[in-house]
Amino acid sequence: MSAGGQRRTLLDFILLSGGEGLSKVAGFVAFAYLARTLTSDDYGAVELAASFAVFFSLMVDFGLGTIGARETSQARERVHDFATWIPSARLLLSLIALPVMAVLPMLMGQPERTTHLVWLFAVSMLFLTWNQRWLFQGLEQMRVVAGAQLLRMVVFAALVLVAVRSQDDLLTVGIIEATAVGLMAAYFLGHQLKRKIPIRLAWPKAHLTKLYKDASSVGLGQMVWAFNQQTPIFIIATFMASELAWFGSANRIFVSLSTFSMLYHFNLFPTFSRLLRESKEAYFETVQSSFRFSIWGSSLIALGLTVVATDVCALVFGDDFAASGPALAVMIWSLPITLASGHPRWSLIAAGKQRYVLVSQICGAVSTAALGFLLIPRYGALGAGMTNVGASLVVWAVAQFYARQFIGKLPFIVASLKPAVGVGAGLATAQLIDNAWIAGPVGGIAMLAVAAVSDRALVDDVKRLAGARKGPAAEASDPVEE
Repeated sequence: MSAGGQRRTLLDFILLSGGEGLSKVAGFVAFAYLARTLTSDDYGAVELAASFAVFFSLMVDFGLGTIGARETSQARERVHDFATWIPSARLLLSLIALPVMAVLPMLMGQPERTTHLVWLFAVSMLFLTWNQRWLFQGLEQMRVVAGAQLLRMVVFAALVLVAVRSQDDLLTVGIIEATAVGLMAAYFLGHQLKRKIPIRLAWPKAHLTKLYKDASSVGLGQMVWAFNQQTPIFIIATFMASELAWFGSANRIFVSLSTFSMLYHFNLFPTFSRLLRESKEAYFETVQSSFRFSIWGSSLIALGLTVVATDVCALVFGDDFAASGPALAVMIWSLPITLASGHPRWSLIAAGKQRYVLVSQICGAVSTAALGFLLIPRYGALGAGMTNVGASLVVWAVAQFYARQFIGKLPFIVASLKPAVGVGAGLATAQLIDNAWIAGPVGGIAMLAVAAVSDRALVDDVKRLAGARKGPAAEASDPVEE
């Protein structure tokens, strides 16, 4: 890759990650404000509506955006065709998603206000038809892409802060959501016209059939992931609606932190791919180093948040949300599990065995449903947190099984024992201190002391990871997507 190409790639990454980070901050501020302004039941309704929106937005996209970005980047001369076909294909899916999304809260026995809120969120499915993020990704116009999500969340947050003033403004949140998504769509369409790409719809059967077929594996993976993530909140809404607010707020904190797992492994993915081609020995050494480093680091974060979970929830969302603490204290342990399972999952993708990642996700989704129906009606939000952890363990175990078959022996239980001892020492130390804000850091120090004594290779692990990113193949050519 040329120096200019490297600078552009770095700039694109900074723009995308910066825009995504700022949009998450804006969204987090908005939801924290809603938790303090609405009743706990109404805030739970907002979390439920947002979960519906996440699930059905992936149904509307169904992997079409991924295929569109790929095809546009490879065949610029066909950009006008795909700019027509993909919104058309999405519109057909939105006409299915919208009524299903509208009916589900009624079938779940939700209050009328909650049902009406979900209906307003469902309107945004029509606007998502024109979410042309994929188009500008394919055209390598990352400035446009970075600005879109930031615009959406800043508008959402600003309107929430201005328009939601009391407990009576629940439905206003739904109108704001539809407005923010609509403005994002208008933003994309404006840039599309600026580049002289016409806005139109068409339904050529052969082309749409091929699009759906090409996108189906990606879309199915998206749907399975969404099912795995959103099922606990759907079960809570059905059986214990009074716990919606507690789980929703805890889950919002967890999801914000869990994006670190994706960024971490996405950053290492080219290294894994290169080393698998160059040297299996170097690959296994790098994975071992990455596993130790990531599980120690993420367990340290999970330990600290476990100790201060109740105080954090109360500080962010209000005193009433101290009830969210136990759910967050349990759920946060999915973070080190997800980071650990990322090693076999991303390694399988690097080896061209991504279908087995889908199998692991399906097993996780089945586990989520089974554990959810078993634990949530009995333990409420705490049961949902346990469900999340249990399903994450299943995904890890299945991905690990296939990675050992097709790649080789990756780190697993034995490599987790020393961090587990460190966590135990940290939790035991924290129990000796009454003030959670002091106990958390002290427990972390105790865990770090165990790491210094029992796993002195950590410093070398960091050096190895840094060195692995600088291999000759990485500089000689661009990484090839499998």
